[in-house]
Amino acid sequence: MAAEGQRATKLWWEDSAAGPLDRARIDRYEARIAAYEARSETPVAPASRAERAWPRRPSRGRRVRVQTRRAAPDPAAPDKRRPVEPARAKPVRRRRRPSRARIALRRGVALVVLVFLAVNLISYASTMLAPSNVGLGVRSIEWLRDHGGAWLVNDIERIYYSLNAPSKGGPALKSLPKVGLQGAGVQSAYAPPPIRPVIAPALPREGIWRRTGPLVNGAPPLLVTTFRPDREYPQMVAGVAWIDSSRTSLQLYPGRYEPPGQVYAPLHAGMATLIGYRGGGVDVRTWAGGPRPGPSVVFARQNLPLIVDNGVLNPRIGEGSQWGATLGNAIRVWRSGVGVDTHGNLLFAAANDQTAESLAEILQRAGAVRAMELDINSEWVTFNFYGGWGARFPAKLLPDMHREATRYLQPDDRDFFAVFARGSG
Repeated sequence: MAAEGQRATKLWWEDSAAGPLDRARIDRYEARIAAYEARSETPVAPASRAERAWPRRPSRGRRVRVQTRRAAPDPAAPDKRRPVEPARAKPVRRRRRPSRARIALRRGVALVVLVFLAVNLISYASTMLAPSNVGLGVRSIEWLRDHGGAWLVNDIERIYYSLNAPSKGGPALKSLPKVGLQGAGVQSAYAPPPIRPVIAPALPREGIWRRTGPLVNGAPPLLVTTFRPDREYPQMVAGVAWIDSSRTSLQLYPGRYEPPGQVYAPLHAGMATLIGYRGGGVDVRTWAGGPRPGPSVVFARQNLPLIVDNGVLNPRIGEGSQWGATLGNAIRVWRSGVGVDTHGNLLFAAANDQTAESLAEILQRAGAVRAMELDINSEWVTFNFYGGWGARFPAKLLPDMHREATRYLQPDDRDFFAVFARGSG
């Protein structure tokens, strides 16, 4: 069988029209296989007739990847494939060139903003560099308030004071601040009665008047005292000063910047007014005259409606808009006020953590029949007195008042009242 097989094979090659097998034909065949494996796109020379007769089988040790061609689609058959939408090209937006009018408008707005910033920057810088006895922070706030930012300042102050409002109750005080000359009682034909304590038992010297310095015509021109004005806030302390109008004269000094002139604004009817008369008398009352005072009036300082009238609190004291646009009457802050008693003498009162209503109650308890509100906030509430002639031994009405005891011995940014011994200037 083997001999026959070999013979048959030999005869197949010999009888084949392709001719005898040689090495060149094998190399060409392997090159074709390598081309298929590499998926070469290089065309291969067509096989000769003898090569087509060679059995197409891979050589040993090689793997042949056979690819089948897809049949050509039938034009009559429906196409079941999902149609592929052509990719849409994104429209190219051309940037419009702004018109001349729009460019001019933008430049105009930018110029206005720059001018506005420059003007305000110059104004702020000149204000901060001007002479002042007030801190930079307070001056910045006041500048902002006067240049369109009052609403912002008011909101910030309202939030701040609301968050830092005093708490009710707490331990009672064991002593009061020492004011006036210790051991120097009242020496006068007339003196105001002691202020009746609100909280019992009373503390030593609570509500008792004490003189502050030298006598004038045999009697003290100025008396001071302290007392606790509110049972719900037993740690609050109010300071009160009584000024004898028969032994003193009151003068109004304009501030360095406020008001900006001797006549700040026309007087308004219905407003509480502290009036100084040419004969030396003073009064606090509702203004009923015209926009300018008559020749008998030396000065007239107005501030909101009266908080005490005819010895009783103003019935509208609960309306916040009546007593200050900044804080109204409900926010507890430093407040001060001035009034007159039945004899025409002045009464000044100040305390921390007060509303307009609680300040009115302090002045009413001290003996005021008519009273008005003065300064608000710790930076402005000040009352100083002196234990000797020539402004010697300066002292504060309350030790926790913010400003120094010598504040009014030099020009001040705001207007203030000065009390002199009658006939001393």
